Amino acid sequence: MIQNQLFSFFIYVLVGFLLGFIFDIFRALRKSIKNSTVATNIEDILFVIISFIIIAMVVQIVSIGELRFYILLGIILGILIYFLSVRK
Repeated sequence: MIQNQLFSFFIYVLVGFLLGFIFDIFRALRKSIKNSTVATNIEDILFVIISFIIIAMVVQIVSIGELRFYILLGIILGILIYFLSVRK
């Protein structure tokens, strides 16, 4: 039981890492192509939708749709690991 939860936590850390990478792609595109405020808002909404779809799919596959507190912690930890290591 605890091994399953640790494996799930590791998967959610990877999801957070992936979301950080996707955020960097959007950020790089935003810096390379000057957009209007409307286009920037559309990009932000698109990022949120993509993030939601990824998280929803992984939660459904890994945790059979059960939302737990460690899912949020794993995703946040993965994002922090990405920002503190690879982002530079």
